[in-house]
Order: sequence, then C-alpha cells, then structure tokens
Amino acid sequence: MRKLKTSELQRISPEEYQQQRHRKVIVVLDSVRSMNNVGSIFRSSDAFLIDKIYLCGITGKPPHREISKTAIGAEKSVPWEYFPTAMEAIHQLKNDGYTLIAVEQAENSLDLSTAQLPRENVAFIFGNEVDGVAQEVINACDHCLEIPQLGTKHSFNVAVTCGMVLWEHFRQSKLLLLMFVFLSACTSPNNQVPGTKYHVPSTRYQVSGTKYQVPSTKYHAPSTMYHVPYTIFITYSTDCPLCNRYTASIRELVKQLPDSIDFKFLKVNQDEVWDFDWDGNLAEQTINDSNGTWCKKLDLKVYPEVVVLSQSGQKIYQGKIDDRAVETGVSRARAKAEYLKDAINAIKKGVKPSINQTQAVGCYIES
Repeated sequence: MRKLKTSELQRISPEEYQQQRHRKVIVVLDSVRSMNNVGSIFRSSDAFLIDKIYLCGITGKPPHREISKTAIGAEKSVPWEYFPTAMEAIHQLKNDGYTLIAVEQAENSLDLSTAQLPRENVAFIFGNEVDGVAQEVINACDHCLEIPQLGTKHSFNVAVTCGMVLWEHFRQSKLLLLMFVFLSACTSPNNQVPGTKYHVPSTRYQVSGTKYQVPSTKYHAPSTMYHVPYTIFITYSTDCPLCNRYTASIRELVKQLPDSIDFKFLKVNQDEVWDFDWDGNLAEQTINDSNGTWCKKLDLKVYPEVVVLSQSGQKIYQGKIDDRAVETGVSRARAKAEYLKDAINAIKKGVKPSINQTQAVGCYIES
C-alpha cells in the first residue's frame, strides 16, 4: 500500500468546481467565533460540494488570513452569503422551502447515527463555540440533530461537528442512490430485449416528517442500432478522479452536439452509483456494459476513453478527450489540444479529423 502524491489525486480546479452540480445543502454558521473553525468548515463544504454557506452575526467573512490558513483556498470555491442575524437567514431558507435542522443537544433531538436526513433542500445550522445554536433559532427549526457521545465532554468542536454531519448526509445520499440502482436491477429481467425500456417505480421515502419524491427513471437495454450518422461512446466511472474532472466539460459539449451526433456513456460497473445530474437524460444516454461487450467490440481499455463511430461502424476518432492528462498521475491545469472537439468540428464540416487516434490515459478497466 503506497501513499498517493498530491499530483496523483487529480482534483478539479476552482473553475471546474463552479461548474459542478452542487448538492442542495446549505450550511448556516450562527456567530461562530473562531476564524480557524470557519476556514475548516469551508474546507469540509468544498469536499462535499455544498451549495452555499450562510455566515451570520459575528461569524468571520473572507477574505481573512486566519480563515485562509485552514480553508487553504476553499473560501474561494464555496459560495457564501452574509446575514446580520441567523434569524434573517432562517426566514430566507423557510421561504425557499428548505428543511431546517439545528445541530444542537435539545429535547427530542434526532440521533445522527439513526436519523434519516432529507437528501436535498436541507439547511444545517451550527452555533457559537460557547453558547451553541440560539434558542430563538432552534424554535424556528424543523428538527434538532445530536451526535451521540460516550466520553466526559459535552460537545465537539464546531468544525469537527460540521464535518461529521456533512459526511453522514453524503453517505446517506449515496445509499439512497444505491437503493435506486438496486430497484432498477430487480425490475429488469436477465434476458433483456434490445430497445426495451425498463421503469423503476416511483418510491416515497419518509424523512423526519418530510416526504420527498424519488422520480421515476427509464433504463434502456443496449441497442446496436442508431438512427443518427455518428455516435460518441465514452467509458466513464465515478471512481476514477480523471473522469470526475471531465464531468462539467462533457456536459457542456453534449449540449452543443448537432442532431447528427448521438452520445452514449459506457457504464462498466453496473453497481456503481452515479449521483451527478444530467438534465434528466443521463439514463437515456447510458449503456450498461457490465459484461464488457461494448468495450471489447470498440477496443476500449481505460476510462475516460472516447471513440467516435459512424453508423457503418467506421472509427472516426479514438483516444483522449483532450491532452490535460499527460500520463498516469500527471496532468496539465488546462488543455492545449481538444481532440474530441476537433473531431466533432470535422464531422460538422464533412471532413476527416486531422488526428484520428491518440493514446488514452486514465484508470484501467478491469476485464
């Protein structure tokens, strides 16, 4: 087991972070005194793609040297808004339809280890290091959430508390999506007929008195027939850091595709949970390739790897999306060559791409 170098983690840039679909979760800081705690909460919020932080009362605001010391740049990536009082933030969140959860020890508080948390449109309120969340704020909240403790102390550091709550919420969201994929597998027979649509039934989940709807999603069995002249296939895995880095740019590229070009994800691991939004069309643009049929047919060995295929089966281009990935663990901040875009532009002009093949770099697909 070898510790990874920072360069091998292939984290997204601040610009790419802004293009990601943020989770509809708000963190509210009610007069948090320590700038170091504020910076640490920015860092945790960045890690879990939190939508925004509301800074209230005496809570410090960026830019500030002490915040930057623990945020290490996250204060620039995570959006924030300031309110003179926490109650003003609470009123706005209520008007926006958020479920309000104060993280505080209180009568009838929910236990973090057993509570079922709303997946989206939820705001977690964290209080002052000494006084906690104000009673006035608690009165206005829908629930209180408490972290069980076994030692002699009565509380955790507010930044530690925030990290634990955000992680548990993220974990539950992942499990919900895993359940969703499981339901789809249960409703799809093994002998799928190409072109047949399978429906996951709509399911209601009860979350601390609040009902929210998991939408029905259509899953399509792989089909070898396409009515469009060209199809882009791309292998993708959310377990691959390089794939995640390309999510935003692929989304924008697909929006600009002409009607003559179709787009398909190849999902090798059918049990893998994909939790990013694709304007509601992700299922229709995904081919489950758990048996590796498509990867073998198209000679795809890593993800992300792209192949552009004509309806007659001719390969127009195969390889990298662009040249950001130089080799495994080494990448550029910005691309110098846009291979896939160049191939698409060549198709639009009715000519062959100047470069029709490159060596893809990424995570190897297990055979």
